[in-house]
Amino acid sequence: MNPESFYLTFKNISTTLDSTIKAAVAVGGWHSYSVFFLIIFLGCAFIFLAWLPSDMLIFLCGTIASTGRLNIWLVILVGSLAAFCGNQLKYFLARHNKRAAKKLKNSKTESYFNRDQNEAVISGNLIPAVGNLIPMLAGYNKMNYHDFTKDNAKGALLWLSLFALLGFASTAIPIVAHNMVISSLVISLAVGLLYRFAVKIITSAKNND
Repeated sequence: MNPESFYLTFKNISTTLDSTIKAAVAVGGWHSYSVFFLIIFLGCAFIFLAWLPSDMLIFLCGTIASTGRLNIWLVILVGSLAAFCGNQLKYFLARHNKRAAKKLKNSKTESYFNRDQNEAVISGNLIPAVGNLIPMLAGYNKMNYHDFTKDNAKGALLWLSLFALLGFASTAIPIVAHNMVISSLVISLAVGLLYRFAVKIITSAKNND
């Protein structure tokens, strides 16, 4: 497949996905919040459903909230609760069934987790791919339950607030408003990279003191 064909295929898929998700959540009311909760919960709870477009959905719900069809504060509250519950379940499953998490031993993700467990849990959802594995490692390594619960709540609220508010504000930018899927992917990667870059700078500054 040449680059032009690949681009057109990706654009068609993203357009279809964009319109499908918009249709599911744009109607407003309890139906939209239920769909939103379910997708975020499943994406956070089960590693085999990590492909669900959670970042994109949060971003999209933020943009819909800017039109008044959803309430931005309810989007943040419902999404945070879904992410929190999903990550708690993943932690519990890994703590009592170590087979899946065992495959992560000596991986880069485990190194990241062991550097600062609390910070890793809080920031996990902001880092594409890595974030889905952090609750498993926390459960596998028997991280203190109360510490994990507290950090998980902070991380869920941070994730939802950041992406929902970015979506809410993005409607003022036409190119973003008309390309939600691509825009949310770019923003997701940018947020993850910027966060890791900021952490490296702060860590380096602390080590030099």
